[in-house]
Amino acid sequence: AGIQHVSPVEDFPIETFDAIIAINLVSSFHLTRAAVPGMKKNGFGRIINIASAHSVVASPFKSAYVSAKHGLLGFTKT
Repeated sequence: AGIQHVSPVEDFPIETFDAIIAINLVSSFHLTRAAVPGMKKNGFGRIINIASAHSVVASPFKSAYVSAKHGLLGFTKT
């Protein structure tokens, strides 16, 4: 899942920023946290997150999306 909003940071709606971070980043944490115990119990599993090119390269006016995708890449590496 992922959502996007394009706006200069000074005009970026706070609620929209929070929603983008929640949907594009925090949801992956919750899903991973729920899946890991079963994977450990079975002794096997894979977690694959798809973060887009914005996980390594930024674009103007996409502060929340780029932040979430950079965060998702970092989270996945941990």
